[in-house]
Amino acid sequence: MIAGKCPAEDATVLRYGLRRLLFGLPLGTANLGVGGMGCWIAADSGGIGLAWILAGPLMAVGLGGVFLLVSRWRARHWITAFDATGFWWMRGKEVALIRWDSLTGAGIYWARSPKDFIRTVELCPRDEIDRDDPLLWRFVRDTDPLRPDLPRLRYRVDVGESTRRT
Repeated sequence: MIAGKCPAEDATVLRYGLRRLLFGLPLGTANLGVGGMGCWIAADSGGIGLAWILAGPLMAVGLGGVFLLVSRWRARHWITAFDATGFWWMRGKEVALIRWDSLTGAGIYWARSPKDFIRTVELCPRDEIDRDDPLLWRFVRDTDPLRPDLPRLRYRVDVGESTRRT
């Protein structure tokens, strides 16, 4: 981790947490509505009975919506950035940097599904990856090397999905 550092002014910044929050809002809100309906059924039933069999699972869905929205809200300030120095990952006040000169290779991976394009940046480190790094470990993937001279362990950074337009 790097204390007190930040990316350059001309860095490409991806608001990772804000994007997750915005994509999770419709599902979380719908879950809260289902949970509210369960609470309404439970309150209107006049006691514990058959209505609670339906109300219990509906309230559990609502509770799942609460957990989804709270976790996404707490992560709203997570940011990824790319500049001339390297790849930056900022989670609140915690900052991690993968310097370009510490990599043996970098590339862009993309895949096409019927509805989406999935894009990731693949960063292949020259040295061993620190397994105890709490910030960067979330990006580490153990997959087949892109080329024989590259390592199996590498960083995979999701740079977003976009809807396919045909």
